[in-house]
Amino acid sequence: MNAKQNSGALVEVPCPLCGVTNPVLYVLAPSHYGPERHRVTRCVGCEMIYTNPQPTTYLDEVENRGALDRHFRPDMLAAMDRQGRFLLHLLERFTPGKRLLDFGCGAGGMVNAALQSGWAVTGFDMNRGLVEAANRHWKFDLIQAGGLEEFYAAHAGQFDAIISYQVFEHIQTPVTAAREMARLLKPGGVLLIDVPNVHQPQEWFARGKTLDPTSHWCHFSTKTLGDLVKRAGLHEVYVSAAPSLCGLYQKLGFRQWCYRLGALSKSLLPPVGSGVCVIARKPVHP
Repeated sequence: MNAKQNSGALVEVPCPLCGVTNPVLYVLAPSHYGPERHRVTRCVGCEMIYTNPQPTTYLDEVENRGALDRHFRPDMLAAMDRQGRFLLHLLERFTPGKRLLDFGCGAGGMVNAALQSGWAVTGFDMNRGLVEAANRHWKFDLIQAGGLEEFYAAHAGQFDAIISYQVFEHIQTPVTAAREMARLLKPGGVLLIDVPNVHQPQEWFARGKTLDPTSHWCHFSTKTLGDLVKRAGLHEVYVSAAPSLCGLYQKLGFRQWCYRLGALSKSLLPPVGSGVCVIARKPVHP
């Protein structure tokens, strides 16, 4: 494990999805920070793929990481605005309410897109320095930082919808996190999780190439992401690992229609996208 990224102790962990403790080796995946490779395992019980061992200090490192130069690059913000508006388009058909949480919102691009689209939006991120920079950049105070437990307790049952985009791959206890997300939802509210696709085409030809085992602890498929929301007590209403191609549609001049076309692509194309997206609903009655 690269010392710059994870200086704490490494520990063997049970399956983060089902808790089974006898995984098999899946791949030795390359680091993004050096020549070393890191062990990624597969659970023999539920088929979850996860980096193992994992560092014990990751949450502290995230909380104190601060803003990076790349966070507010125009191209990064444009891509996040496009992705945010697409995910909001997907959500609209599943929830009549407009009270939204962007959990793990980073630099706030999706928060801003939601605000501009008429949502009553709150952002949350553990990275305190990035939250301060994001609120300054967008000239609002919609993004919060702080302790997870305090945030969960203060906002239980408040949201019609939650988006967590490219976050759950970084969470070492995803079942606990998904259950807390469910607590934050109103009855009938929906949770959208989007994560990298462990079975994306690049992995077919070079297993381990896309896994980023120095900061991605969980590597989801449509099956294991569906299992995750079920373990949180939610009912899956939508799942896709197909690409949206929204950026391509914009380049081709279909800017006004790119989000509708993107939703159609995710419904009709095969599961060869770089991400997996699931939307799951909280039961109206316990």
